Amino acid sequence: MRVRVSPGEISGIANVPGSKSYSQRAILLSAFSETQLELRNVAFCSDDLIAISIARTCGSDVSEQKEYVKISGNFTKPEKINAGESGTSMRLSMGLLAAKEAKTRIEMSPKLYRRPVQHLISALEQNNVRFHRSNNSLQVDATNCTDGAVSVDGSVSSQFISSLIMFQCLRKANRKVTVYNRQVSEGYIDLTIRIIKEFGPDVKVDQNCYTVDGDFHSDKISLVSDGDYSSAAFLGALGLLCSNSGIEIMGLSYESDQPDSLFFSNSLIDMKPGQERIKVSKRDLPKLTFDASITPDLAPAAAVLGIFSTNGVSILNIDRLVSKESDRKNGILNLCRSFGADFIEEKDTVYMKKGSNVETPSELYFDDHRMIMAGIVAGIASGKSVIHNNVENIAKSYPQFLDTIQSLGAEVEYL
Repeated sequence: MRVRVSPGEISGIANVPGSKSYSQRAILLSAFSETQLELRNVAFCSDDLIAISIARTCGSDVSEQKEYVKISGNFTKPEKINAGESGTSMRLSMGLLAAKEAKTRIEMSPKLYRRPVQHLISALEQNNVRFHRSNNSLQVDATNCTDGAVSVDGSVSSQFISSLIMFQCLRKANRKVTVYNRQVSEGYIDLTIRIIKEFGPDVKVDQNCYTVDGDFHSDKISLVSDGDYSSAAFLGALGLLCSNSGIEIMGLSYESDQPDSLFFSNSLIDMKPGQERIKVSKRDLPKLTFDASITPDLAPAAAVLGIFSTNGVSILNIDRLVSKESDRKNGILNLCRSFGADFIEEKDTVYMKKGSNVETPSELYFDDHRMIMAGIVAGIASGKSVIHNNVENIAKSYPQFLDTIQSLGAEVEYL
């Protein structure tokens, strides 16, 4: 699907969708633990729908209505599940299926099949879980799974650690996860632990060791998914670069422990306790620094700030982005070139700033949902019309994005 997006007078109010990171964790925990769940503020993005599909395949009754979902039922070991392109659902399901001693094939897209997972496999093999990879699928055989502490390399993905903590939540003895090497994106592990505690088990953290204690609730629980800071970052960038009168961003929680909330403090738009909206308007930005090993999903929105900022943006540990849904490092560098930005790449850091002559491409080609949104915001900031391809992929995280920017004053023409 192709659209032409043209700039306009950017202002108004925007509601961000619920966090897919929160929703997927809560939905899968409910399905595998059998704790009944009512979850509100669900975005029903593509990744949410994958988690819901897995819950149904595992025997859950799922009721969906506008912005909320109810889950109940008895867990049934599935012969296969489909993770589509959702790395979160795939990796979390690996640990949960292993804990339930299932023998299951996880089917996935070719793109997801290429993403790293070996460290998680190696950790679960310590408890006699067996894996076989072939033809865009992963066979999990946990029929002989044992209890026991596991250890994992934390330098590749926080989802490996989250999956193993969930694994231990459903086991009975020696429920420990030890992490060696530097942990990346620790904020997402904190999010996992917060959601687990809502379901009953407690997770104690002692430096590089996570210990699980307690059982799941037998009564139904009600939760509200956080507003998604990863999606909100694109609206923040749009306001900072394009809105004289300001954009009001609704639906974000000050209490959220999503690591991507750093975007707003980094950009000097600090939230305050009890605040329900953030107003973002055009301003001169100081030099900003983002660390892709902490907040990899912020990098595309941060890059757009750098491309149009005279003081620029540095993205540290940018090689962390090579194995995301796409090679986002290369995507960011292509975005810099497309809009005439100056950039310097040194070791694992890229510094980018506004070039002497801003350029505007007639058309951009990305297939990664976050890179597509970054390209759309960059096009509006350039002041000219740009055609964007593969925009249906935005539904992976923010299905309403094009409607939102149109409501804020941009012109969206479907081609």
